[in-house]
Amino acid sequence: MEQVCENYKKRILFKIMLDVLEVKPIELARELHLSKTQVSRYLSGERISSEIDIYLIEQVFEIKVKAYDRIQNCGEAQLG
Repeated sequence: MEQVCENYKKRILFKIMLDVLEVKPIELARELHLSKTQVSRYLSGERISSEIDIYLIEQVFEIKVKAYDRIQNCGEAQLG
């Protein structure tokens, strides 16, 4: 029961952040070079995505996470 509640809170928070940033899920998928399905599954709580989490943190707090390098050409992420 606790896990369901946490997933629900995360989904609500994700939707609020997208509203504040004025970003649609399809735009997020394009920006991060992810499929619409990956973003949809993240939004529904089915999947975890460090790449989306870090992107949202960077955008909301207007910071750059130095230990994270997003490779724009192939859409893969490397944590270092």
